[in-house]
Amino acid sequence: MTIVHFRSSIIGGLVLSSWTKSPLMKIPRERFGGLLLRQYATKFPDPKQGPKRTKLKAVPFTRTKNEALEAYARYHGKSWFSARHLDPEKMDARYVPFWVGSTSVVSNIVSAQVGYNQTVVRYNRATNRNEATIETRWRWIDRQFTLEGEYMSTDPQMQIYGAYKYKKGYINPIRGNGDGIEDIQDFDPSLLTLPDRTEVSHVEIFNIKPNIAVETIRKYVQMQEERQAERFLMQTYRADNVRLLHLETELLDLQVSPVYFPVFVAKKEYLGTKFRTFIHGATLNTGGQLFYSPEKTSMVTAVSTTLLLMASGYFQEHSFVSFVWLGVVAPTIAVGMATLYYPLFSNRVRHEWRSWEQKKHEQVEQDSWDYEWVRGYNEYHQKQESTYRKTYESQGRARKGSDALGYYATLGVKPDASKEDIQSAFRMLAMKNHPDRFSDPKEKVMHQQKFQKISEAYTVLRDPAKRKRYDATGTS
Repeated sequence: MTIVHFRSSIIGGLVLSSWTKSPLMKIPRERFGGLLLRQYATKFPDPKQGPKRTKLKAVPFTRTKNEALEAYARYHGKSWFSARHLDPEKMDARYVPFWVGSTSVVSNIVSAQVGYNQTVVRYNRATNRNEATIETRWRWIDRQFTLEGEYMSTDPQMQIYGAYKYKKGYINPIRGNGDGIEDIQDFDPSLLTLPDRTEVSHVEIFNIKPNIAVETIRKYVQMQEERQAERFLMQTYRADNVRLLHLETELLDLQVSPVYFPVFVAKKEYLGTKFRTFIHGATLNTGGQLFYSPEKTSMVTAVSTTLLLMASGYFQEHSFVSFVWLGVVAPTIAVGMATLYYPLFSNRVRHEWRSWEQKKHEQVEQDSWDYEWVRGYNEYHQKQESTYRKTYESQGRARKGSDALGYYATLGVKPDASKEDIQSAFRMLAMKNHPDRFSDPKEKVMHQQKFQKISEAYTVLRDPAKRKRYDATGTS
């Protein structure tokens, strides 16, 4: 078996979801002292109504409304075809809920076929000629491979919108590849004031539960692992194609965290329908429906069809009236009307899609807001290193190499083992104790518990920062 290590940072397409009316948490005008704290706390009194407040984090607003208006103008005016005079009727600042996930993954390529394209010359009886065709020669891979990777919260596809209020196709583009996440902090009333001293108008409520977000992440990771495995096999065997891929994927230490993103929401009415544009309050990433000018698209269509028909000789074979009306006027009107009503059509399609997906979510059991893998986000917490040092200095519970929680013993390695030794030990134990290998229920439960301990130990020891903390403090 060959082991390959990689770090995944693939950014894919958008994740669409469903819709329903979502309650909003109104922010009172009286924003001082314990009054706001008490009013804020009553919105999340227990886990049944949302994530635990102790686990809530937020990215603070660092941009002003004027900067958001400039970003709005750039977004809706970035193309020559863009419609003009689409200034927003209203813009307010809101905190929008997201589930932010991260996981390590081990994928085992059990079997697959790799294909090699080759040019073959064969006699064609229909044409009485020898003709070249491309055929693919397939063969099975001769060994198994194990790929290891990480999917971090900085990947936009690991950031799942946590409510049904907005269409995800419009709000997902505000997610960034790490931008803004580094500044995450505890969610408290001090974050409700913007840099220009204006105030946040709403804090939206989580109403998509964490197991729905986890399922979305699982599907994304599985899809990316399959693509990664195909690329790896084509590169390793210098092949042109891959088929019949059998891939076993195991997600380790998968966790999601409730995080509020700062968002400026700009509203604009178009042909009697309200549209929203979303601007990230820290990065100015922007998403929403784009609008184009029917006049400009019609003009370009008229010029293009006229030149095309003249070049093809259409005018010589048909009357002038036919040339004008069927060849120029009709396509121009059709393109202009399509441009005019496309935003309404796109909006309706997205509405139907999220309605369908919400019904699908309702069929999935969502019995809890809080699991052991729902954690407060602290991956980029600014006080992390100082907290480690403080814990070590004040408690001194473990000296380096003492293996307080038995992680090294679980993997059967020494405290000074290299990263390669730890990885090798984990792979051997994971394959030996994986619960899917056992059919007896008792053995399955026993090995499942053992597999969890092995995974926990590996998750800590494979990460240099976590291992350093464990060696210094004896805590994970």
